[in-house]
Amino acid sequence: MPKNVFSRNELGNDFDNKIKKIEKSRKQREKSTSIRVSVDTANQLNSLVSVLGLDSVTELLGQLSESAVENLTDEEKIEYKTMKKILDKKRK
Repeated sequence: MPKNVFSRNELGNDFDNKIKKIEKSRKQREKSTSIRVSVDTANQLNSLVSVLGLDSVTELLGQLSESAVENLTDEEKIEYKTMKKILDKKRK
């Protein structure tokens, strides 16, 4: 028999909040993959992340790709969405 027995309620709300944050962050994580780029391109991307005050290259690439999609023609957007659906299904 253990010397000390405690309940989760005794740990307080602080403990519960930490648990909820951990569970939430686990749910929000996306799968990741690697993309090979030249060293020069990697340096450019990392420099932009620093200068723009972003959290990651992923965030930078997300912003850049959204901007690129906005500049597509209507036909290109349809093709883009179709290709993305196909690739998304392949990864599942």
